[in-house]
Amino acid sequence: MNYLIRKIALYGDSLFRGVVLSSKNHRYHISDNIGIEYIAKQYALDIINNSKFGYTIDRGFKILKQNIQKGEIYDAILLEYGGNDCNFNWNEISSSPEEDHYPYTPKSLFHQTYLEMIQYIKDHGIKPVLSTLPPLCSERFFKWICKDSSIKPQNILKWLGDINAIYRYQEMYSREIEYIAFKTNTPIIDIRGAFLEKRHLLNYMCEDGMHPNEEGQKLIQQAFLHFLEQNKRVFSYC
Repeated sequence: MNYLIRKIALYGDSLFRGVVLSSKNHRYHISDNIGIEYIAKQYALDIINNSKFGYTIDRGFKILKQNIQKGEIYDAILLEYGGNDCNFNWNEISSSPEEDHYPYTPKSLFHQTYLEMIQYIKDHGIKPVLSTLPPLCSERFFKWICKDSSIKPQNILKWLGDINAIYRYQEMYSREIEYIAFKTNTPIIDIRGAFLEKRHLLNYMCEDGMHPNEEGQKLIQQAFLHFLEQNKRVFSYC
């Protein structure tokens, strides 16, 4: 099927919503350094951002289906999920570090839901596009989840085995997205690669270790623009 892309919808979590953590008051707010409007103008696109803070893939899929069933029309849908799916209930782990604990969306369910989501999009004549995840900063993330007085850091670390297990687990989900893209022949924006190219990764991440800061959001914009430039024959100018 040949596509001419004009109208794109973003479905994801806080990453594409532009959420950053303030270093002053430790509260989350929206930043526009990704520059969705700028990207849209550069390629004469209509970009609708349906990303929501805290969303996992199952919640995102429900909203996507509701919008399409209401009559929303898109030429392409960019999916960005996994950051919340691979996260854990750290309070439960803190209370019972000897027990088995599972992420909010187990990897097998994450994989299957992504396949169903991609097929649903294709069945409606829409082009799906995926996105990898920016890397986590293990030490910052560990400190962030342990800031609550009810959390016992020693129990979290006991369950993890080592602090870098946080990074490895999140990386596993990002690699799963790459595999799904390959398996389904779906285009993918390599946001993770844009961050890993930087030697001083901490300069691009918020204090919580999981959200890119304003400088990190500029890397997301660069990855987005690079993808569009490489696919100009599909995402073409008016």
